[in-house]
This record gives sequence, C-alpha cells and structure tokens, in this order.
Amino acid sequence: MPGTDPSNPGRDTSAEAGESSSLASSVPPVPEEDPTGVPRYLKLDPELLPSDSSWSNDPKLMNLETYFSLNPAVPSLAESFNLDNLIPIMVKVDYDRGDTYLLTVYRTDNFYLWNEIDTAMWAFRKPKNRSLKLEDVVELVSTETYGGQDLIRQYRSRQGSWGQG
Repeated sequence: MPGTDPSNPGRDTSAEAGESSSLASSVPPVPEEDPTGVPRYLKLDPELLPSDSSWSNDPKLMNLETYFSLNPAVPSLAESFNLDNLIPIMVKVDYDRGDTYLLTVYRTDNFYLWNEIDTAMWAFRKPKNRSLKLEDVVELVSTETYGGQDLIRQYRSRQGSWGQG
C-alpha cells in the first residue's frame, strides 16, 4: 500500500520512501518535453560551444513560452513557418538588434537562423549529396563564420504572428 502524508491524505509519499507507485505512470511529462516526446530545446554537449562565444544553450534565455509554447492557443514559430517540431539549439541575446536563434527540426539535419526583430527565417544550405552535421552548424554559428552562401531565405506557407505572411 502506498504511503500517504497524514496532513494531506491524497498525497502519495511512496516515491519519497523509495516504494514504487502505480500513480507514477500518470505523472505529466517534464517541462523539457512535450507530450509527443519532442524536447523543448536541444541540449548541447558543453564542449561544442566555445566558452568565449556570445551564443548560449541556456533554455532560460530562449523565451520558450513565447516562441516555442506547448499551448495550442499560442502561435509558435513552428506554426508560423510550417516547420513541425521546430526547437531551439542556441540563442544570441542582443537587446538592440533582437535575439537570434539557431533552430532545428527535431531529428533532422535541417537548421535555421531566426531573429525576433527582422523575423526572417534563414535555412542553412545543405552541401550537395551530404547532410549537415549539428557540430558543423554549431561551430559556424558560435564562431560567426557563416555567410550568405551558407543560407537561403525560408518563406512561410501560413500567415504567422511575426512580420508579414
């Protein structure tokens, strides 16, 4: 029988005591993951991001509830650009020019840059007959060594909340 808290009889304390509980399977997903199993952001190996980079992999800086909300009533970047499972990898916080995000469509080799002020979505071009590797894109972005030849503008297929549709 699971343990209960005498001051709150509905509270199952068996997990605190190391016992298993049948209620454990009914616990909602952790905030880092949506119900379909897509993470809220892509956590990087700290060694991929140079310590002197102005880019960050810290989810607290990524405005997750603004641009990557799990609430279907809140427009998201994924919906605006018709890119399902779009998640942030890194953000460069810039109070003057707006935050810029490195994004990916989860479990693909598609990578994007998006700035919250100019609202354009830029896709990284894939080399002929090759896929893009996360490590290579993170290095290009974190060292800011990418150029116009690496990007192509990604247009929205649906009217979105950011800029002109």
